[in-house]
Amino acid sequence: MKKTVFTISILLTFQLVQATESIDSLLKVLDKVVMRHAEYTQKKEKKIATLKELLAISASNEQQFVVCGQLLDEYFYYQKDSALVYAQKKLKVARELRDGQKITLAQINLASTNGSIGMYKEALDILNRINIEKYPDLRIDYYNANAIIYGDMGFYTVSKADKQTYNEFNKLYYDSLLTVLPKDTSLYCRALTGLYFQTKEYDKAYKLATIYYPRSTLPHEKAMMAYNFAEVYKHLNNKEQELIWLAKAAINDLESVTKEYVSLRVLAFRLYEQGDLERAYNYMNLSYEDALFCNSRLRTFEVSQMMPIVNDAYQHQAKTKQRLLIYSALITSLLSLFLLLAVWRVYGQMQKLAIARKDLSTANEQLQNLNLELFSKNNTLTEANRIKEEYIDSYMDQCSHYIDKLEEYRKNLQKIAMTSKLDELVSKIKSKDFIDDVLIEFYQNFDNTFLQLFPNFVDELNNLLVPEERFHIKPGQFFNLEVRVYALIRLGITDSVKIAAFLRCSTNTIYNYRTRNRNKALGDRDTFEDKVKQIGTLSK
Repeated sequence: MKKTVFTISILLTFQLVQATESIDSLLKVLDKVVMRHAEYTQKKEKKIATLKELLAISASNEQQFVVCGQLLDEYFYYQKDSALVYAQKKLKVARELRDGQKITLAQINLASTNGSIGMYKEALDILNRINIEKYPDLRIDYYNANAIIYGDMGFYTVSKADKQTYNEFNKLYYDSLLTVLPKDTSLYCRALTGLYFQTKEYDKAYKLATIYYPRSTLPHEKAMMAYNFAEVYKHLNNKEQELIWLAKAAINDLESVTKEYVSLRVLAFRLYEQGDLERAYNYMNLSYEDALFCNSRLRTFEVSQMMPIVNDAYQHQAKTKQRLLIYSALITSLLSLFLLLAVWRVYGQMQKLAIARKDLSTANEQLQNLNLELFSKNNTLTEANRIKEEYIDSYMDQCSHYIDKLEEYRKNLQKIAMTSKLDELVSKIKSKDFIDDVLIEFYQNFDNTFLQLFPNFVDELNNLLVPEERFHIKPGQFFNLEVRVYALIRLGITDSVKIAAFLRCSTNTIYNYRTRNRNKALGDRDTFEDKVKQIGTLSK
């Protein structure tokens, strides 16, 4: 119970420190690092080229021994074939020097290189021939090489008996390594962490990492420490924190130009499990390229096991997006066709209305001598005709304007599709911003046209209501929903279903508005809407 409480307290403390970091922000940083992958590789190659030039001009075997060691260090996690070449060259130079300690160090280096490639038998053959008691200063390198090789053998073997044997050797050499290592080194931390992972003491491994991680200055060391954190969180089933630390490890691996890494591959598979297929696909491809470049057979095998799964899911998603793009193009084309048909129909109606206006003009000349009642009815017809004319002219302009906007929107979608920006295209298709903007403009045009016909409509409508319930619309402002309902009633549209459809709201909302405002009316409530229909006359 005490161990559990301690573990939770440690986790909470460290997570508070990391609270400002999220997986989204880290993945954005990682994406930028991935984009600079070639740049980091070029810098690494320049450094290696400089060391090779130095080796070529080195006059003494002593200097060649040092430079071969530096080249081995540069190539060890970068390119295994070259690392093996310089490990062998370092051993050859050491033998020419006839220096027992240098020969032993070079043999340990060669064994470590063989082990990292998967040549475990060759590596152990070299190490088993070494009498480390003769060179106590090399015990750290010797114990560490043995521990890593046996650890890898235990991890990759399929035999349970062999796995137990190799893990026991791994623990034995880690125990020996801890007796000779200074406690303030990162290697001490990694050795002790390895033992804690074997014994499943994840709380101790976590506590150790929180102490040593802030002290790490080299990107490769920070990458290994961060991966330890990710492993702890994986065993604690904290997927969010596991992703955060995998991302940190991957960033440091790529910045240190490490080609033999695990972090990015594991992160890619975790992102695949969460549905982020594009990142998973890109990260897995980069992991595969780096494993091939490094010629790390074990890493190449590990990536090749996961890559088909991620690749199949990514290809399926790409095909789905392509189908959506085709459907969207078809829908856009159909909408364009419908709009053209609508314009054609409105044009036909305008032609008919033009003929009707001529007929009415002739009829008006013949009916000049009729009585006052007929004159009043004729004025009503003239008013209705002018309302239609105003709105038809306005809506003709709007239709033309909306066709232009739709054509511009279609071209924008076409341009995005041609540049293969699928995420942006899907976002555009899903967005309602275009429709919302068109609706706002549509209602504003409706209000403006209505006010041209009935400039005093709001004041006259308020005169029909009790003072405390009147509408307050300042000059320059557009109608609210309730005023727009009565504007439609004034135009002769009294069906609540049609009003609701025009204003894009529910029929119940329209019923509620009409009932509520009848209750606010001055005088007879039953005649309120009839009075609304009689508001105003057309401005001359």
